[in-house]
Amino acid sequence: MEHVFKHEQLPSGKTIIRHFGDDGSLVEETHGHGVLDIAIKYDFRSGVKNSESYFFRSRLVSRRTYERARGKYKDMPAADGAIEDWGATLLRGIAREARQRSAEEKQHRPDSNQAREMDAFCSSLMNEGRTENAVEWIKKKTHTLGERDWSGSKRLVARLLGVGCVHIYACKIDVYEPSDENTGHLVVKLPKTGAARSRILKMIDRLAREVGYSGPFDDGQRYAYVKLD
Repeated sequence: MEHVFKHEQLPSGKTIIRHFGDDGSLVEETHGHGVLDIAIKYDFRSGVKNSESYFFRSRLVSRRTYERARGKYKDMPAADGAIEDWGATLLRGIAREARQRSAEEKQHRPDSNQAREMDAFCSSLMNEGRTENAVEWIKKKTHTLGERDWSGSKRLVARLLGVGCVHIYACKIDVYEPSDENTGHLVVKLPKTGAARSRILKMIDRLAREVGYSGPFDDGQRYAYVKLD
């Protein structure tokens, strides 16, 4: 038996998605509004719930934040206080890493060799395979970034543009039939000076940590690489 996903759409606008495993047992169940406007996800093991995850405004949040937000959504289930809030633990760890990153950034001295290496890498990436202007490329609903859906991909490009990227390039684009296209590789051109450089590099660092590595410091480079999968 293959994995099965069942969708239930309620009149309130809430969607319930249930994921059943090979043996027919429930593996995951998600209740949510919109594209993670608010959501709660249950994970099951041998038919028994063993964890919960909470989302608000497309971000993982703590149980406390979810409960505060839930007041505006009358049909969203209450969080289970008897289960460990692993999301809160993860978010505290992320906050610690951010503080450490900030301290390291203050002590960092620009390295021209690192800048040249980054620019050379980004240039080679833009010349390897197919590269497009991401702002225009992402307008098509069959174009996506990493594991994000089209809406999430479009929001990411808009956020990068909003923090001050001069150009955003979608690199090494994979093409699938009939017209689906995807890439996990972006290159952004940084402004030469100003606060926008810091904002962009901070955002790239946050994105990098989502896939298990750290983003670059400011070494005076022209380009920065964004790995999304």
